[in-house]
Amino acid sequence: MQKKIKLLGDGNKKRSDKMNNWSFGIDNDKLIGLVLEGKKTATSSLYNFDKIPVIGEESIIHFDNEKDACIVETVDYKIIKYNEMTEELAKLEGEGDLSLNYWKQVHLNFLNLLIQILKKMIR
Repeated sequence: MQKKIKLLGDGNKKRSDKMNNWSFGIDNDKLIGLVLEGKKTATSSLYNFDKIPVIGEESIIHFDNEKDACIVETVDYKIIKYNEMTEELAKLEGEGDLSLNYWKQVHLNFLNLLIQILKKMIR
């Protein structure tokens, strides 16, 4: 699932207690930097583990130290399979060289890490 986001303000913007709080799965502070620079305007998540986004919903992204980094608004989302990712959507994620190949490699590495964690949990 890919969610397109719009930066509304830094962590000092007035927030609501009803806002969802979240962080990126890996390289959190680095990815927040890309959001704050306006380079990362979308993010991917595992469809089975996250709730379906709500268009217009504002949420807070936290730094690793749990301080508020920024407030973003969900402006769109797509439910797609890993192999349906496009060059255009990968570019919106703002990571690496912005290519689809880079996106696939980074996300495959993350999925493999999750598999290893789950294997340890069930042993």
